[in-house]
Amino acid sequence: MSKKESRIRITEEYPTPITRDFIQFLDYIGNNKIKLTKANEFLTRKDLIAIYERMSEPKFDVPLKNNQPGYPLLHLFFLVSLELDLLQIKPLHSQKTVTLQVKRYEEFMKLTTSEQYVVLLEAFWMKVDWYYLQGGYFQRAPHSIDILFDILDEYPANQIIYINKNDILRRLFFDFENFLYYFHYFGLWEVVFDEEETKKVSPTYRAAKSILLTPLFKRVQESLLDTWDSESNEEFGARSFLDRVGLSSIYQELNSEKAERIQHESLFPLLQPLFEEGEVTKNFLESEMKNSSGAYLFKVSLNQSCWRSLQFSDSHTLLDVHHLIQEAFEFEDDHLYAFFMDGKKFSRKNFYNSPMDFDGPYANEVKLGDLQLREGKRFLYLFDFGDEWEFYIEVLKIIEGKRNAKARIIDRRGEAPVQYGWDEV
Repeated sequence: MSKKESRIRITEEYPTPITRDFIQFLDYIGNNKIKLTKANEFLTRKDLIAIYERMSEPKFDVPLKNNQPGYPLLHLFFLVSLELDLLQIKPLHSQKTVTLQVKRYEEFMKLTTSEQYVVLLEAFWMKVDWYYLQGGYFQRAPHSIDILFDILDEYPANQIIYINKNDILRRLFFDFENFLYYFHYFGLWEVVFDEEETKKVSPTYRAAKSILLTPLFKRVQESLLDTWDSESNEEFGARSFLDRVGLSSIYQELNSEKAERIQHESLFPLLQPLFEEGEVTKNFLESEMKNSSGAYLFKVSLNQSCWRSLQFSDSHTLLDVHHLIQEAFEFEDDHLYAFFMDGKKFSRKNFYNSPMDFDGPYANEVKLGDLQLREGKRFLYLFDFGDEWEFYIEVLKIIEGKRNAKARIIDRRGEAPVQYGWDEV
């Protein structure tokens, strides 16, 4: 870092009020009883409107009839909060509710504003499933981030870049949609939307007329690129397009750089030296990254009136969890299943499939002690992809040091459900 460059310090206003708004979002959840929509398990329009009124000005205009992805800032906050275990989804009869994890919230509030910003940025960049985060008209995540960043490297900060006048950038930004907002919210660029282009496609589509890269983007650009998981993001038609416009050499350069670049698994150590001394010292995600050894007590729930508490050791695998759930609920082990560690059905991130499935990772390949679980963590066990039996697993307690605990049923409530309808006849 050049001696002339001042180090970063985030405030409630710089680069944007994202940390202050995020706390307002959490406070609303903590002070209200929130029921989620049945279809997507999103915030209802009533709550979306109420929360959005509390966000800082200026705000992008949002039609009142929009659902959660139509409020990009709140959609971002909701998914990031779940990923950081600041919020917890619980079943309530036919609906689900979301509640604030108070201890986790108190831990977050002890961070400096700069640390809070780094936590949010890392959760957005590396934790949240971008396909769920997208929304918009095409509902697909942006692709070719590495190519885009390579091109944007040619532009200085504080210079307006007219996307609608540059065929290459217009193509690369074509499927950004909600992510145009997200980069704006984090203060990485300022965006002006192209209303005429929007009308050509759909009222729900968003196209950029121009962007202006901020000095902050230039400071963190390399760190973002070094943690970008290009393997999990296919390049949507970018290669053939770059071939046509004579820029296929970008691929050769990037592939060469990828071979030399070290893939980092965390933004925190890369960003920490860029901040003022003492501003970023505590990694909020460390508690998630810590593996635990000992005995685990899980509460496995179908609903409020039907649950089982199960005991495991750190050496048991998710396959062992599957077998004991089958026994506890008197099911026949005759279908495929999966564990979704973010609690989201069919999530593309952090899942484990049945060993009988076509693709891994598999439930028998991971031990509980390696899953970075902690008390209060909830995840989903989905059994039978036809009937979709949803078992929510909550980590009630971890007894450190208690080794070799047997996998067994500790407690139960409610009659086991009838797995097949014809059994009732």
